[in-house]
Amino acid sequence: MVHMGGSKHLKRFAAPGVWPIPVKRYTWAIKPLPGPHQTGLCIPLGMVLRDILKFGETLREVKFILNSGYIRVDGIVRREYKFPVGMMDVISVLKLNKHYRIVPSSGGMKLIEIPVEDADKKIVKVTRKKTTKGGKIQLGTNDGRSILLDETQEIKRGDSLLIRIPEQEILEHLPLAEGNVAVFYRGKNAGTVGEIVEVSDLVKISCDGQIYSGLRDYIMVVGRDKPLIKVDGA
Repeated sequence: MVHMGGSKHLKRFAAPGVWPIPVKRYTWAIKPLPGPHQTGLCIPLGMVLRDILKFGETLREVKFILNSGYIRVDGIVRREYKFPVGMMDVISVLKLNKHYRIVPSSGGMKLIEIPVEDADKKIVKVTRKKTTKGGKIQLGTNDGRSILLDETQEIKRGDSLLIRIPEQEILEHLPLAEGNVAVFYRGKNAGTVGEIVEVSDLVKISCDGQIYSGLRDYIMVVGRDKPLIKVDGA
């Protein structure tokens, strides 16, 4: 019988470079399921719990934790160990009352602990915008969300939204504009946070007296005069 479809397995040396995991400890890595984040910009939830947070020595232990309903991603209980989590996702451990956010860094993805008051907030980037048959505006975001607006707002592709999770209530609109604060979440400048000084085909930000530039697709606006949520380990 001919095998159809891609491989269900993934060796660690072939895993995306943004995964903050040891390569030599195990031969195999967990292959994430298709989901809200782009391939290469996500990591399986099981690997976050076992390899980064060290909540289990084995995958069997991690599966037990997940099946017990102790883990939420963006406010929703997740039991699938292959579920893909990505940039700005909030992982909550109910038993310990601890909350973590996935943020970009120069070494790839990084988990930082966040205060409980930030655990119901998330910044998403608008990647698509269209008008539905009913005349409403539909926004698509970098984490696979679809948000409907009841009224026309000046929200453009490339802008960011501070939302409440899991309700998806829009708390604040953050335009991709000079003077606002942004973070590179992809590319060689990943993890750099600074003030936007120029928006054209490339976006330039100023950080510690240096100017960094990158594609619009590599930038996420995270605040006005300062980030609205914690986006680094400082």
